[in-house]
Amino acid sequence: MPNHYTAEQKAEALRLYVDLGPAEAARQTGVPAGVVSKWGQRAGLVSETAELTARATETAKANREARKAALAEALLGDAEKLRARLWQPAKLTNWGSQSERVGSVTTTSTIYQEQEIAEPPYKDKLEILRSVATAIDKSQLLAGEATSRDEHVSAQQLERILNDAIPDPDARRRLALQVLEGGREGMGGEAGQQEAATS
Repeated sequence: MPNHYTAEQKAEALRLYVDLGPAEAARQTGVPAGVVSKWGQRAGLVSETAELTARATETAKANREARKAALAEALLGDAEKLRARLWQPAKLTNWGSQSERVGSVTTTSTIYQEQEIAEPPYKDKLEILRSVATAIDKSQLLAGEATSRDEHVSAQQLERILNDAIPDPDARRRLALQVLEGGREGMGGEAGQQEAATS
């Protein structure tokens, strides 16, 4: 592969880049796709395929977000329906067998029994509650909501929170020094001496 390309090769590669994208331009000209892309960027050109891909990606992302929101809502509805079953009448079923021996021949028959009860047994209620909890948790996860009590905060979020809570920059600095010192009363050491000197 040559390191230097003629003006004609570059012009052809850029034409193909705009019309067909960097991969096809590279395939047709033999110029690496990365080189073609750099030429296009330097020339301020935009590949139509790159624009189409970007639009398709954004559309797919928006579609995925809408589907996630609909699924999150449906999961909440499922949780509500499941929870209602905790207090609704239920059926207990039992499959068994009965054997009968007449002479040297044993006949076995299957028996099915069904019984209506006022509400599901305790064991079944636990399974229903687990399913309800899972549906709610997954709904919250899809919606981007907290799924546990110990969610983490980014440094930028923490800085924003501190700036809102403590508008005075000197007070924020003092708090930061105190935290760095381990939150000890009196803030000993160099940081404490600096704090005492500025107070």
